[in-house]
Amino acid sequence: MLTLVAGKALVPGIRSRAGDFDDDSNGNGLSFSGGVGGVPVSRRPDEGVGEIGDGSMGEHAGGVRRSRRMAERRRNPPGGEASDAGATTNNSRRVNIPPRAERARPATVQESPESGPEDSLRSATPASSHASERITARGNQTPRRRNLGQPRLPADDESAPAFFGRKRKQQQVNNPQIAKNTRATIRVAALNIKGRGSRNVFSPKHKWARVNRLMFEKKIGVLAVGETHLSAEQTEEINTNLVFKARMHVLSSTDPNEPNKKGIAIALNKQLTNVEGVKTWRLIPGRAILVQIPWHGKLTLTILAVYAPAESMTANRLFWEELYRIWMTEGNLPVPDMFLGDTNIVEEPIDRLPHRADDTGAVYAFTRFKRLLGMKDGWRATNPDEKAYTYIHTTGDSMSRIDRINVSEDCFRTCRNWDIQDMGDLTDHQMVSVDVSAPGAPYVGKGRYAIPLYLLKDKKFIEFAVNEGSKLEDHLENQREDIQVLWKEYKENISTFARKRAKESVGALEQAKLKLQRQKKATLNDGSKTQKDDYQDSV
Repeated sequence: MLTLVAGKALVPGIRSRAGDFDDDSNGNGLSFSGGVGGVPVSRRPDEGVGEIGDGSMGEHAGGVRRSRRMAERRRNPPGGEASDAGATTNNSRRVNIPPRAERARPATVQESPESGPEDSLRSATPASSHASERITARGNQTPRRRNLGQPRLPADDESAPAFFGRKRKQQQVNNPQIAKNTRATIRVAALNIKGRGSRNVFSPKHKWARVNRLMFEKKIGVLAVGETHLSAEQTEEINTNLVFKARMHVLSSTDPNEPNKKGIAIALNKQLTNVEGVKTWRLIPGRAILVQIPWHGKLTLTILAVYAPAESMTANRLFWEELYRIWMTEGNLPVPDMFLGDTNIVEEPIDRLPHRADDTGAVYAFTRFKRLLGMKDGWRATNPDEKAYTYIHTTGDSMSRIDRINVSEDCFRTCRNWDIQDMGDLTDHQMVSVDVSAPGAPYVGKGRYAIPLYLLKDKKFIEFAVNEGSKLEDHLENQREDIQVLWKEYKENISTFARKRAKESVGALEQAKLKLQRQKKATLNDGSKTQKDDYQDSV
């Protein structure tokens, strides 16, 4: 028996386009109820094993027909439009399949006046395209507002250290290459000179002549000078002086209301660092100056030099609070890699002798500013338990370590040779210094020993070298030993005598000075003595 559907002949038991079976079939894809001799016509992917030719017409076959009819009703619910292609006989149904273009088109979402964007997203049908949902969701996001042309500022006190840390790293990106070929290591120091000494630059009492010589002898690239008492005219006079301008360039900040007090400056050694393209910010007149130096290759070194008030702890606290406010409100300032100078405050009692703590409010303001910029005391981090002091009070009854160099964490990794040096009669403060290297620069040690050049004119050394050379010639004539061994012994003897002679030729005064410095350091850090004994033995 054949069934005509839309002009086509269908075999009983074979699926029509609608996916149903003929009433005369047994529901198992066979043309008769018996499983024996039945030839399976087709096996659809949705037909399980045993659906074809199982030879039964019991409950299993009826359940299969009912489940497929229910699935068909879900795909094509009753009440839908009939197909225009014609009707099937023997209760066969047709499914209206939309054109491919309409099926590929994603479902659109219509918003009602009462519904918002979120309601519209929730009302989308599950069959809608995921790409359409992503586009709709992204389109409903509020765009981020950016204030173009305005510098960014930290959101709050907690996020400020991380913010300034990222900004500090960005300062080393896309910088121009400097023309001067400088070393990858530079020495940075800080010194309070306690006034200029004389108003006349050409006077032998003027301290800047000694500062100029100090930078040459100690090979200092950048020197932060506190309590300079320099006016703008005197600074210009130093920079144009024939003696000074060949080696030193001074950037100064003076309080116009009190030009003979306060004063902070940064002196650059022209022979060791670059002075072209240096940027300067005079933050607090006579108290704080910020400079950014293109010092090596494409690297910049940003330094904040300070001279904190000493008249009262209240003034000291207000000074650090003002610096904190400046960096929290002014986004155009670069972030310093270090700040150094006379802080006139200590954080721990160990930095004063006799030991005592400073004002709590001033210490809090100082530590908060350090934490804001991610700084730490480099000398104390390197020498956590050592005692050393940079200032002896005028009364002679106390000492303190108030001259400091604070560096960022990244800068601290490239710093070495932290030192505190006595300045003699130049000032009552001692100089603090450190060597800063470029990131990635190789470590350069002391190298091999070389005989000082001035020993080549020393009579005792020349006499010893000639006698040892004559002995070497006699041994070479006999040739009883290896020549290379004899040559090695000769060089060792010469080097040993040169070291001994160099210590003698330095002078008794210098030797006594070095001995006293070693005794002072050992006495200050001897825990078996009292504080009073420490102080009496050190002066």
